[in-house]
Formats: sequence, structure tokens, C-alpha cells
Amino acid sequence: MSPGNSGTDAPSSPPQVFHATVVSPTSVLITWKPPLESNGRITGYKVYYTTRPEDPVSSWLVARTSEERHHITQLASNATYYLKANAYNAAGDGPFSEVLPIIVTPGVPSGPTNFHGTSVDPTTIRLGWKAPDVPAGAELLAYQLRYRAASSDKSIVTHSDTTQATQTVTIDPDLTEYFLKGLEPSTLYYLNLAGRTATGLGVGAQIEVTTKDYSFDLPAPSGVHLRSLTTNSAKLCWLRPDLPNKLTRSVLGYELLFGTATEATDPANATGVIPLPRSICCCFTMMHLSPGTDYRVWLRLIRQSTEPQPEESERPNQPHSGQQLINSWIDDSVRRIAGPVSEPQAFRTLVNVPEMPQGRKILVHGPNTIQVTWNGPKERTSDVRHYKLTWKCLDCIPATTAATDQQDTDIHHGDLSQMGQRKVLANYGSSPTHLYTATIGDLIPDTSYQISVAAANMRGLGESYTYPVVQTKVQVSDITMTSLSILTQLNSPRLPSPLSGFSRYGENDKHSLNAASLLVLADVKAPGPMSYKCVSARII
Repeated sequence: MSPGNSGTDAPSSPPQVFHATVVSPTSVLITWKPPLESNGRITGYKVYYTTRPEDPVSSWLVARTSEERHHITQLASNATYYLKANAYNAAGDGPFSEVLPIIVTPGVPSGPTNFHGTSVDPTTIRLGWKAPDVPAGAELLAYQLRYRAASSDKSIVTHSDTTQATQTVTIDPDLTEYFLKGLEPSTLYYLNLAGRTATGLGVGAQIEVTTKDYSFDLPAPSGVHLRSLTTNSAKLCWLRPDLPNKLTRSVLGYELLFGTATEATDPANATGVIPLPRSICCCFTMMHLSPGTDYRVWLRLIRQSTEPQPEESERPNQPHSGQQLINSWIDDSVRRIAGPVSEPQAFRTLVNVPEMPQGRKILVHGPNTIQVTWNGPKERTSDVRHYKLTWKCLDCIPATTAATDQQDTDIHHGDLSQMGQRKVLANYGSSPTHLYTATIGDLIPDTSYQISVAAANMRGLGESYTYPVVQTKVQVSDITMTSLSILTQLNSPRLPSPLSGFSRYGENDKHSLNAASLLVLADVKAPGPMSYKCVSARII
């Protein structure tokens, strides 16, 4: 009893040396010592236990006893239970002891006690603990340390955590101190330490430790900028850092941290790290990037965490290859210290021009009109904004005239019947099977034309699909009879061989005409005006 208390108060301290031992697959024996400040005679103890420590205490199971031990039975085998106890007297209940986790598996150790950690430098945490209790007949084989950096998931890491970000380290069973190295500066880490016996892994002790901030003896790289860009590469350059000679000798090189803009929101979650030796200064080309993708990059200096050894400093002018530096960098990663990162550099790789459209049909409609159909590119490497349709008259355009299908412009020639182009807007999100149709009018009758179509996007114009050469139809003229005798001039069509004559069709008359293209209609009997049409020409 504390001095000055008369026994009218509840206990003011929890039970001491609270301990639990698994005695069977479904039971646990719990022992403790009385509280230091009982404030009178202890009436009894309450032992609380649950598998859901986040629930309110009122929902935990409770066992009462007047002794300093209690045997809890009918527990779930291999489950993790959380235990705590308090003392009570006639005045009321005292405070709870600390929560004690235990796995109901015979032969596994309890959790390590007094587990604590301290950041000794920006990349190292010193851990310490007291060894766990091991059941009689069992042997502690090792410790398992699991840890991960804090992210959007703020839950503590457990020994069952299998997320990709969680790292695992095995520690010898005779150690009670460990230096965890190779961490990120100024980062919160969740750590879980558990002992292992031949039966299995025991209860894990959990802590949170934040590594120290960056050592500002290394400056952040400055002047990081984009020098050139392609569909799958980007060249980054920066200014040479101004460092003292002593610090320069310890610099290993740079680390280029990068990732897509949606994933790499800060350096801690960058998806890629490229080590660059000190000799690479001050430009580097990133390769194998994805076309049309937003990226974010950071750059930082890396130095050794210790000064060079005397034999190294005695040979300051001895050259080292970049590969040697990279190898030593990887082999001795725990001795590296990272400087602060540069300002983020964001860029988007260029997109590819679209693939060739899939040409379908080309149809001649009369002497002045041609209709073409096509589908979008089969391989959709980028979005198509529009299609460019180009046509030219092969019978009237000199061979030396520059083609217009290589440039995505709106320039038109004066006579669109000879050469021209037109843009056809693409349907957003359309599939490669979507059919496009375009009609070209005001063309020259009985003339050969070549037509092509190409897809375009924000980058430019892709490869053209060229249709087979087609020829517009012959222009047909009406001949109106206004007298019994008429002389008319017929235009001879362009044919691949000499024309021998014409055939005329009108009413019931059919005449063969010579190739002079002159026709005299005489002795035509009709009650009024009649129309004759030259509808065909034949080679005799």
C-alpha cells in the first residue's frame, strides 16, 4: 500500500510481470504479480482476452479469479489472442496491464519484449530487444524481422504480411541488437520482430521508426532539364555539382529515380532506379520507354558513408571504370548515403504516327465522281484524329509535279479536278472495323485517277494506302432533232487503240458510222422533235 492511502481507493497500478504460456492447442496459462499500489486488500483480478484488439473492452471475454494465475481454456487453435488484466478491490477496478499477444500453438515463443529502434543515420535503424520466453523443450532457432516503408496503407506490418513492399530479414537467435541498413532517408518504417522455433513463428513485437533527414552535405542536383525526346527515349541533362575535393572523392555517382506520372507521385514510390557512375556527367539518355506516356524523374547524388581507406586515398589519381563503381555500389549498398533529390522533371514521350488504313473499295459513279471506302488502321498504336484523302489526274499532271500526300496540310491546287486533298474526321474511339466512305466529285470525264488515303494524329501523317488506278466514265451528249437534216460533231473517246467507227441508237434506227466522227442525219420522219443519244462506241 502506498503511504498516505487508507484503502478507500481502487488499485492505482496494474498487475506486474504479466506472462502467458501455451499449455495445449486450445489453452493458455497466465501468471502475474500483484500491483505495486494496491491501495488496500486486493479482492480479485480480471483477465480480458480477445482475437480482435480493436474492439472496445466491453466486448472482450473476461475471466475472474482471486489467485495470481489463471488457466484459459476452449481457445481457437493457432489463433492470436490479445490478453490484459487488472486488479480490483472494494473501491473499484485498477488500470489495465499492457496488452500481451500470444499465439495458441504449443511450442512457439512469446513476443520479444522491450522492442525499440533508433535511426542512427538517414539510411540505418538500430534495433534492440529482450529475448522472448521459449516453451520448455523448445529451442529458439532465429528471429524474423519484417519491415516496410509507410504508404497510403497505415496499418502495422505483421509476420503474415505478404505485400510486395514488405521486406524480410532473418537474424541469428543469440542476437538482441541489429542494424537495419539501406533504408530511405526521412521515411517512416513499420517493423515487426518475431522469434521462431521448430514448431513455428511466435508473436511479433511491433514498432514504428522514422529515419533521419537527409545529410545536407550533398546538394540536390540542379538544372535538370530535357534535352531531346523520341517515342521511346528521353535525354536528360543537369549542371555539374560544385563540391569540395574531399567530398568529391567519396561521391559514387547519381541515382536516377523515375516512373509513370500516375505511379511515381514522389521519389519514395518511384518504380525504377538507374545507378549512374560519376563519369556520366552531365547527360543521360533513358531508353525503352513507352510511346505517348507521361513520366516523372528525379536525380540525386550518392556518396560513401565512410571516408576512403588510407590505401585508397594514397592513390587519388588512379582511374576507376564506371562498371567498377557500379559493382562496388551494388556490393556495398549499405554504406551508401543518398543526397536530396532534384526538382521533379515531367515529360511525355512522343507518339507514333498511325499505321496504314485498310483500303476497301473504289467505285466510279459516272463521268465526274469516284467513291472510296476504307477501315481504320488494323494496329492502333495511337489515336487517329483524321484521315487525309488525296487524288490526282494521271492524264493531266506532269510526272515532275510534287506529290501532296506526304504532308498533312490544307493546301489545295487551283483546279481540284486535276489534283486535290480533303480531311475526313475520324470517329473517336472507333474500332478498326468501322467503315469510312468519301465521294470525290467534279472530276474530268474519261480520265485516269490515282487516289490514296492516310491516317493522321497529333504527331503527323502515317503511311498512305493507294487504291488501284481507275478511269472516270465517258461524257454522253444529247442530240436534239429540229429538222430533217442535221450535221453533228461527236467527240471521240480516249481508247487504247484506233477507233474504227460508232454505233447509234435511237428509236428503231441503228447505223454504223465511220471514224470521222461526223454524222449526217437525213430523211428522219417524226411528228415532232426527237432525241438521239450516243450511248456506246465500239472498236471494229
